[in-house]
Amino acid sequence: MTNSLDGTVALVTGASSGIGEATAYLLAQHGAAVALVARRVDRLEELAAKLTASGASVLSIQADVTNRDEAFGAVERVVTELGRLDTVINNAGVMLLGPIEHAPVEEWERMVQVNILGLLYSAKAALPHLLKAAEGEPRGVADLVNISSVAGRVARLGSGVYNATKHAVGAFSESLRQEVTGRHVRVSSRARGRGDGAGFAQSARDPRADLPALRQYPTNGGGRHRRCDRLHRVPAATCGNQRGLGAADGAAAVINNHSASTISPVRSPRLSSGLTGESVCVGSSGASPARSIR
Repeated sequence: MTNSLDGTVALVTGASSGIGEATAYLLAQHGAAVALVARRVDRLEELAAKLTASGASVLSIQADVTNRDEAFGAVERVVTELGRLDTVINNAGVMLLGPIEHAPVEEWERMVQVNILGLLYSAKAALPHLLKAAEGEPRGVADLVNISSVAGRVARLGSGVYNATKHAVGAFSESLRQEVTGRHVRVSSRARGRGDGAGFAQSARDPRADLPALRQYPTNGGGRHRRCDRLHRVPAATCGNQRGLGAADGAAAVINNHSASTISPVRSPRLSSGLTGESVCVGSSGASPARSIR
């Protein structure tokens, strides 16, 4: 494999499982030094040990990105210990589904804290370092990749607040993209489908799994309403075929187009054409993903 990210440093939030873990592996395989950020220290240490054994340069940081000081501190530690920051994968997120009428407000607050504020804190802390990295070698470009969801494109029954948080990710990403496009920082949003995270992977195997995302609420008719409804069953014509998309597929989509030697549609790492970022809905099962490239 071409080490197209040699000499660069990448930070991955939510790195302890799912897309975050798989993305960390791919970044390391491409030659980047990888900083792993998550709350679960045992999972972080396990992943760091595996990556280190493969010859990768790894920094493990236990932090909660919903805490502004911890989010900023994590970024500063990366730059202090690894010397720079070229790529940020804003992956930390939580999905707590349920009908608006019966959902606990505390769960809404948690999704806003993680999916919006955590992403904003990490992006804000990293931006000065990304701008600096984009000014020179080795790539002359830097990347901020915000992991969104098809829920940020299509609203479904039982997922109103989760939909709202992922729409916010898309809006923020597009605005920031316009702001920094001329300074060679690419801001991208990746809309993932069902099966990317640990929770959905388990629920796909056992629909009765005792997970927070599968908690049931009573309905007015006295029955039970399962919180995971059909959020990610998005028509193929809208966002490509999302069913069965696993963590490795999602990670490959994140890494794709983010190395200096394989940039597409931008042919030059200095982005002389002015194209700098994309909103990509990752597909699977042979379907062509819908793309909005600007």
